[in-house]
Amino acid sequence: MPILQELFMQIGTLFLQPLFYIGILLLVLQYRRQIQLERKLFSARIHSLSQEVILSLAYGFLGGVIASAFMVGLGVVFQPNGMWLLWLITGILTLFHIRFLCLSYSTGILGLLVSMIQLFPSPNSSFLQPIWIELKSIHVPSLIAIVAILHLVEGILIRLQAGKQATPLFVETKRGKLIGGYSIQSFWLAPLFLLVATGDVTMNSVQIGSWWPIFGAATTFSLFPVPVLIGYSELTTVYSPYKKSKISANYLIIYSTLLLVMAFLAERWAPFQFIASIFAGLAHEGIHLWGKRKERALPPLYVHPTDGLKILAVIPNSPADRMGVKAGEVIKKVNGMQVTTRTELYDALQLQPAFTKLEVINEAGHVKLVQHSLYAGDHHQLGILLAPDDKAPYYIEVKDTNLLQLLKQKVTKVSRSA
Repeated sequence: MPILQELFMQIGTLFLQPLFYIGILLLVLQYRRQIQLERKLFSARIHSLSQEVILSLAYGFLGGVIASAFMVGLGVVFQPNGMWLLWLITGILTLFHIRFLCLSYSTGILGLLVSMIQLFPSPNSSFLQPIWIELKSIHVPSLIAIVAILHLVEGILIRLQAGKQATPLFVETKRGKLIGGYSIQSFWLAPLFLLVATGDVTMNSVQIGSWWPIFGAATTFSLFPVPVLIGYSELTTVYSPYKKSKISANYLIIYSTLLLVMAFLAERWAPFQFIASIFAGLAHEGIHLWGKRKERALPPLYVHPTDGLKILAVIPNSPADRMGVKAGEVIKKVNGMQVTTRTELYDALQLQPAFTKLEVINEAGHVKLVQHSLYAGDHHQLGILLAPDDKAPYYIEVKDTNLLQLLKQKVTKVSRSA
């Protein structure tokens, strides 16, 4: 098939693009920063840099295959001029808030702008006329479809990884109380193969059938490889990382499916692109606001009960991990001794330095009895990271920020006594 021949020809050129290696570098820097944060807060590494980068590349490749299949199958045409304007608007928006880095917002703004411009004739100004013509040539349904497909793939990838790259944190409530939480940050480098209109039948062209493409006019196309970095970031104090990721993924999949349907309707009826553009930005913002509302309404999950110690996280391959102890569970007794403070936990562990028994309440409320031998070099606290108490010397300051503030931000311990 011509499309497969073109695909195999373009795979090699992907590795010749500097953006591909810049994307890998950004992945390494992001996960290195995450591991440095873990070491600074807990004096322990929860994630492996090499493992996180390899998994992100593997899942990103899968996401790129899915996204490319959707885009080529539907005939979604990539327009370089439209994407450059999209990134320009995105860059301006991130000066106000970092979450506007998402293309949904800039797509909504650009779609509204193009929709309004199409209602008026070109101006006579020699300065404005070429800008006007360039904007009118942008195919809004294709842009909306690209954003919808990328969000669909993001939702699928989030469901597949389900919070496995989450980092535990201590955060402060508005009342000044320290609680446990998770920063869920995942990034994937996805190789996309986008359709670009060539209008030249002598070039290697992609053709599928007479009904194709669904988006855009029939012409000749070529595949253009583009490495794209897809990111997901959430902070939760009321859900486990697994549950929070599942909720976010479900919202994204529903949102992207509706947005893709709207892009299809906008292709068939031009005035509908105005509605689709509004939906792209407002619906995404609605998901964000709904998530924040739920976080404020629900009680924090990672706080100590009066009769035990809440587990915030478990270090992989530690004694606690081998015993099957899970984050979110409550330690009631250690070696037969009731524990309600860190000091009591330490004292109870010293009762039997070579062997320990735990009585744990799981998230279903059932008692779980576990035991394990201890060896030299094992984590002094079995690899258990507890939720913060009043004596915790640090926490992470969480606040809204824009791109410039984020670039200046440093990972520091914030003293409560300062």
